[in-house]
Amino acid sequence: MRGRPKASQLADSLRLPTFILKDDPLCSQVDPELFFPEEKEYSKTAYYVNIKAAKEICSKCPLVTECLEYALRNGPLEGVWGGLTERERYNLLRNERRKSL
Repeated sequence: MRGRPKASQLADSLRLPTFILKDDPLCSQVDPELFFPEEKEYSKTAYYVNIKAAKEICSKCPLVTECLEYALRNGPLEGVWGGLTERERYNLLRNERRKSL
């Protein structure tokens, strides 16, 4: 009997960061659709309500820093990661690059 795969093996096979599977972030306790809303599938209001709700969950999560660092290293990733949308993470990286010039 092989048993359950280790979190790191499962994360690798799904291309997910290991901390999502082993550290029980708050996002794992709610519907993932909240963090990956499709703008074309929602009214503009509903889309931004989902984004705001996802960011609120991120703000209370003890793993928000690890999540944001993962997204910044491995982006572009769709959805809310580390409390920021893809566009916000792009802008953050762009501003950091400008400061370093």
